[in-house]
Amino acid sequence: MTTIDKGIISSFETATDRNEDYMLARVLPSTAQNMPTRPLVISWHLRGKMGNLKVGDSVWFALADDLTGIILERADGEWSGTIPGNVIITGNQITEGKTITTDLQTDAVASQNSHVHSNGNQGADTGAPTG
Repeated sequence: MTTIDKGIISSFETATDRNEDYMLARVLPSTAQNMPTRPLVISWHLRGKMGNLKVGDSVWFALADDLTGIILERADGEWSGTIPGNVIITGNQITEGKTITTDLQTDAVASQNSHVHSNGNQGADTGAPTG
């Protein structure tokens, strides 16, 4: 049987994921505040800057009979609005509003890959971007 409970983050363990974010934390259950859980897996969307979890934050967690478990969500429902690390999208991406970036690399966008400025280089075309 699995139970869902509420508690407070008491500490983080040293194991990290590919983004160097903590993967495990101990929680002080609301029903037993002097008895921390075994290290619980921090769900991927709560790790690092994305979940912005800190010692003392309230969380909801699931605990199995063997005392293993996972931290499911922040109890306050907050989200930083940040997705850290590299993201791979295997389908289409649709963006509404402005896209702001510090760099752009493309393999197939002709307008970006072949963009030139006429007469911009001492009377000659500037040529396609090189990097």
